[in-house]
Amino acid sequence: MINERTEQVAAFCAEKFGGVIVGAAGAREPIAISMPTGRYARLGPRTRHHLESTGPNGYPSPSEADAAAAAALIATGRTAGEALALLLDSPRGQDALARKGKHGASYLERTVAHAAAHVGAVTTNGHGQRMRPLSPPMRPGVTAPLPAPVRPGRVA
Repeated sequence: MINERTEQVAAFCAEKFGGVIVGAAGAREPIAISMPTGRYARLGPRTRHHLESTGPNGYPSPSEADAAAAAALIATGRTAGEALALLLDSPRGQDALARKGKHGASYLERTVAHAAAHVGAVTTNGHGQRMRPLSPPMRPGVTAPLPAPVRPGRVA
């Protein structure tokens, strides 16, 4: 179902948003819509369930279910643009657009941006490889990265 609508979503986004969705304040970097390859079929059953369901779906509110769907997409290695395109093309995204009215597109963009910040955004390097930058390990309450371990008998 979703694979058949890829061109329709791209055309819709190009017509409505000029190919890029920017939040009302415009303070963030806009998320460019990009269609992933092999889209919906490669998603696991839990992620597909997030996209195919509407309403709260076991969460206290539909907005929390939207956030869970966005986080699930980012966690599967999708870029923010791919996650946004999949959400816009899914029943969950269509439900969110209907719930939020004229603010629906910017709501979904903010939801995906927040999920990417929480999970860790996926970027593509110059060789086309997907990467998620990882921060150095931190101890609770410590604001600086842990120092490199020193082996006994060696001078650091």
